[in-house]
Amino acid sequence: MGNDILTRQRDQGWGAKVVDRISADMRREFPGQHGWSRRNLLYMRKVAEAWPTEAEFVHQPGAQLPWRHVTVLLDKLHARQDRCPRPPRQLPWRSTRA
Repeated sequence: MGNDILTRQRDQGWGAKVVDRISADMRREFPGQHGWSRRNLLYMRKVAEAWPTEAEFVHQPGAQLPWRHVTVLLDKLHARQDRCPRPPRQLPWRSTRA
């Protein structure tokens, strides 16, 4: 989904409200599902920017973390090498919140 957003924004331009339209379309198409908010879609876009290929994301510790932890890393760490340079169990901080 994140790569799709990046592609559409590149093709249609930043001001085309791509994320808002996708959010509305997905909510209409799947009314019982959660996770299609504008904010969540923007996180999906950020994940696609941070880990451009699926193989890269899956082999990274990010694939092993709960979604909320991934979003916190994206918000707090802007440089790619700072996001998760080592496996999660070696991280110096731990969170009990998911």
